[in-house]
Amino acid sequence: MADEIVGRGAELAAVEPFLDRAATDLAVLVLEGEAGIGKSTVWSAAAELAGTRGCHVLTSRPARSEQGLTLGGLIDLLGGLDDGSFAGLPAPQREALQVALLRLEPSGPSPDQRTLSVAVAGLLRQLATPERALVLAIDDLQWLDDGSAAILAYAIRRLPGHPVGLLAATRTGAETTASETVLEAAPVERTDRVRLGPLHLASLHRLFELRLGRSFPRLVLVRIEEASGGNPLYALELGRALLASGIPADPHEPLPVPDTLGSLIARRVSALPARTRRAMVLLACSVAPTVASLEAATPGSAASLAPAVGDGLVSIDGDAVRFAHPLFAQGVMTVAGDGEVRAAHAALAAATASPDARARHLAQASNGPDERVARAVADAAAAARLRGATLDAASLYQEAARLTPTDDADAALRRSQLAA
Repeated sequence: MADEIVGRGAELAAVEPFLDRAATDLAVLVLEGEAGIGKSTVWSAAAELAGTRGCHVLTSRPARSEQGLTLGGLIDLLGGLDDGSFAGLPAPQREALQVALLRLEPSGPSPDQRTLSVAVAGLLRQLATPERALVLAIDDLQWLDDGSAAILAYAIRRLPGHPVGLLAATRTGAETTASETVLEAAPVERTDRVRLGPLHLASLHRLFELRLGRSFPRLVLVRIEEASGGNPLYALELGRALLASGIPADPHEPLPVPDTLGSLIARRVSALPARTRRAMVLLACSVAPTVASLEAATPGSAASLAPAVGDGLVSIDGDAVRFAHPLFAQGVMTVAGDGEVRAAHAALAAATASPDARARHLAQASNGPDERVARAVADAAAAARLRGATLDAASLYQEAARLTPTDDADAALRRSQLAA
């Protein structure tokens, strides 16, 4: 994969030393930059390289729509492990972690976040061996849920001396409590930060050849470089718009396309059929979307995505459905109206089997206080508490209090007390 990446030789050169350090001790590599600059591309190549070197790679790719999902990042990161991986943990920790990961039903006293944190730290230490280093690869770290971030931070502070690497990609200007919590847990002297900068003219020329099948005259390339600031996603969107409208006859004139990336994406989305746009709104609102979950919410929605797949905005890999880039999801939500977004959340709430996801979709679909919705969110908070997800439970109880009708002050007070 690294051989297909354009203009990122210096960034990729930081991966090998990072993996060398991780082979014997905790090492952290943070890939940072603006949206669309290519962080995920380099992150994917680095994770792939770690796998080819024999590392045990655990990955998580949280999305903005999943940020409120209870322990979603932790489930993503550890979900691929078999039950035997937990066998070495003490029974209370093993059971608490399996409950948190939805592998066991809660029984007995509820585990707390400290128990989960200790369990995850112990698990990661067991997985990291001198023969096989462990690499935790997290893309879009800024969208990690707070509960998972707090647990991972606890574990990271206890991993020096173990062959573990943390490979994270994060968006500058969009830092969250979660991203700061995780990155601040690692010792500064063990952390390398690589900021991805703009692509230059020759790299943009090669990028267009690879992705669009053709490039542009040099003076047009210069205009694209100036307009995009060397941001590869922005440059590609400009290139697509130019090919659709015709290359300008006078390359000294301003480009005959919108001058912001958001406008380009919004225009590209608006050109799709109405049914495709509705299916894309459903996808943008979904938590861990699959073909099956989209079809359950709105029959025919997966087939309606075909034009978006053909246009490179959406990808379908087996049953998994994703936007090709998170900015495309934001572009869809920009074009959609509030009523359309609420309707998508209502359809998803009716279709999901997860009480947690259902409660969050109901809250997003609500247009004001609603006792039915408040009760569902409070129930989800109670379930999160049983799984040891303390931060998530507190957040959900606060949301339940907010959604409680004003004429039921006792219920609102009770839910606020539970949050406290």
